[in-house]
Amino acid sequence: MSGLPFQSKLAPFEREIVELRRQRPPFPYRRIVELLKEKYGIEMTINGVFAFLRTRRKWDRRAAAESKTPTPPIHSQGSHSRQPVPPTVITHHPLGSDSSTAPRKRFNYTYSNTYNLTRLTPEEKAALEKRLDEEKGRQT
Repeated sequence: MSGLPFQSKLAPFEREIVELRRQRPPFPYRRIVELLKEKYGIEMTINGVFAFLRTRRKWDRRAAAESKTPTPPIHSQGSHSRQPVPPTVITHHPLGSDSSTAPRKRFNYTYSNTYNLTRLTPEEKAALEKRLDEEKGRQT
């Protein structure tokens, strides 16, 4: 075995096939198969062409993602001197515009007694309901 990855017999014609599919409306897979047979004498199934293009798209997306991923900086100091980095929440604009804006900071909750709610006792509940009913009766 040579150790080389599998090479599709469609690889030499990849650019031509992709261009046909990019047309609007897209060139049908069935017609691409017919053209490959007419022009180059290649016997191929519709599913074979579809799988070939799907695999290439996956590779293209993976390569694009790897090229966009920033590499973390390498510190010359030991790991004991690193300061913890606070987590941030990255949010995206709902319409996908203006990606140059800085990400929003994480919300920090601060406990407060102002809104500390407690359950009423049955006696307090009855007194409150009575007072509310009286106020409601005065308004009508």
